[in-house]
Amino acid sequence: MTISRRRFVESGFVLGIIAGLPITWATKSFAQKKRQRVRPTDPLIYYNRATFAAYANTDFVIYAGAAGPVFMRLTEVQDLNPESLQARDECFGLLFTAPVGTAIPQKTYEVEHGALGKFSMFLVPINRPTLDGPAYYQAVFNRRGVNDDLHIDSRPSLVRTTGGVTKRMR
Repeated sequence: MTISRRRFVESGFVLGIIAGLPITWATKSFAQKKRQRVRPTDPLIYYNRATFAAYANTDFVIYAGAAGPVFMRLTEVQDLNPESLQARDECFGLLFTAPVGTAIPQKTYEVEHGALGKFSMFLVPINRPTLDGPAYYQAVFNRRGVNDDLHIDSRPSLVRTTGGVTKRMR
């Protein structure tokens, strides 16, 4: 197969132009979207056992739908780490006490705390409420491969990284 000099020069010219185009042009031409880093909206991912331990014996508001807001006290932060747990894994439980006569079903609720803000939490009743005793609810956290770079500061409106850079969370 023979190719003329004119055809060779035209092909080289077109290839040279294509090679010089920015890569963004190629991604647009193939309808690929640029990936954007999605920032989680629920601050609960930044909270660990130590965060909640600092607020033991304080009140949380649980928005229970038709039942209205229910005030529960965080009575205990439980360390549930088994000995076989990896160093970067985290397992802990939160024990809440509800007022006498309060009964809400097991489900995910919007929870609010004066210092921690608003977040979603799955609560499970762990006893049957009685007329003369409080009801207890538990939330359990099992996290694999917790990011050591992010942890909550004692001031919950800040997220501090181990590199010393402080970023506003809200």
